[in-house]
Amino acid sequence: MVKILLAQGAEVNQATEGTQWTPLHAAAIQEAGECCAILLESGADALAEDSFQRRPVDYASVTPEVWPLFEARGLDRTAKEELVEKSIIKKVNETTRKWGEKHDGNAHARCCPASSSHLSSLSQVAEPPAEEAKPAAAKQAMPKFNPMAKPAVNILHQIFCILLPDALSNAQ
Repeated sequence: MVKILLAQGAEVNQATEGTQWTPLHAAAIQEAGECCAILLESGADALAEDSFQRRPVDYASVTPEVWPLFEARGLDRTAKEELVEKSIIKKVNETTRKWGEKHDGNAHARCCPASSSHLSSLSQVAEPPAEEAKPAAAKQAMPKFNPMAKPAVNILHQIFCILLPDALSNAQ
């Protein structure tokens, strides 16, 4: 479907009103590797910022399934500190569990800094930084992002809603 819309003249970097999301934002957040590949091959801007300065490369940075597609294009992975500032991941509360404390395997992925899957285990539940510590752009009501809780809306539906109006206007 994405290929068809793009073939009909839809703008690959078309942004939605309000959030300024592009199809690549939607594909990256939903870990849709095939859609990301098509969009990137078609010239999608992985550095396009939405209304909260979040970029597709930021979402891909925490998604092992799609990160190789972005890395292959010479993009740098977004630093953890920046991902925390953008509310893409949360900082682990250091007082929740101490190193070496006995715990089950699921807790291990959330609390042990030596874990190889530490960056991708995003179910960490810590308090966000204090309001005064956030950058000015982030002080507006930035929605919280939880990549582990995928939106109910289908990825193709999201991309379709972004690209279809553009494809239709180009076809006339």
